[in-house]
Amino acid sequence: TGVQTCALPILKFPFYLNNRGEASPLLKVGILNPGTRKMIRTYGLIDTGASTSAVPAAFATWLGHDFKGEARNKANTSNGQTLTHVHTVKLKVFHPYNDEIIYITPNILVDFLPETTGVLLGVNNFLNNFNLHVDYRQQYFTLECTDNICY
Repeated sequence: TGVQTCALPILKFPFYLNNRGEASPLLKVGILNPGTRKMIRTYGLIDTGASTSAVPAAFATWLGHDFKGEARNKANTSNGQTLTHVHTVKLKVFHPYNDEIIYITPNILVDFLPETTGVLLGVNNFLNNFNLHVDYRQQYFTLECTDNICY
């Protein structure tokens, strides 16, 4: 688990369009359970309004997380307050064009939310590692490591 040079930046990467024509800043990510080594690849929404990252609760069982005895947390969401399960994961970020792994977090705690269907990449355990520029008018984002180091 040595330190390696970060393979960022992602410069002026265009937003993804969903099936309703709405544009969003998304990153290709892997949600990895460091205990089981199981990983789910998906997209994560860059969410500067989320204090921490969140993952759909449905992912927990597939990743091998056990809901018994895990820490529980109260989270304020757009749907109100909800009780979450907190699990340790690593987030892998894949380059949007070639699927090369360009960043891996250390072990972090994320909320597994019962109401969400998508991954939210929040500030305190993910986005604070980067310089982020989001241009909503032009619909692109730029992501750079703050210290040029990956884990």
